[in-house]
Amino acid sequence: MTDQATSKRSISTFVSFTYFEQGDPANAAVFIFKDNDQGTLMLTTTLEIAAEMQSLLNEAFAQMEKAGKV
Repeated sequence: MTDQATSKRSISTFVSFTYFEQGDPANAAVFIFKDNDQGTLMLTTTLEIAAEMQSLLNEAFAQMEKAGKV
């Protein structure tokens, strides 16, 4: 099965990050971004998924540094 995006938005600015211990879902990570049209995009995920994102980003940056891109 292939996942498809329901919409495409180009992120231009990282605005903020918040962590909630209470709520739905509990222990949630919330990321706020601005897109190229200055619309706000809010991404809410579990801390487990946020940790996976962090790990993958660390790998990507390590590869870019090794290639002299960062």
